[in-house]
Amino acid sequence: MKKKSKKWIEREKLKEWREEVLKRDEYKCRTCGTKGYLEAHHIKSWSKYPRLRYIIKNGVTLCHPCHRIAN
Repeated sequence: MKKKSKKWIEREKLKEWREEVLKRDEYKCRTCGTKGYLEAHHIKSWSKYPRLRYIIKNGVTLCHPCHRIAN
């Protein structure tokens, strides 16, 4: 069996984290309530807080326009 790359594992962890954040927020933007195109936003920065990257509490569901404002 071929060993999975670190990049592949990180991508899978991120997809799982995203889905859990969206599910917790009932697939609605936490800012405006829309159910349109949704993104999972890291409350504490991905780059500055690597230990929090996959912690569900460090995520919030935002629609694309609200996510642009948050960044």
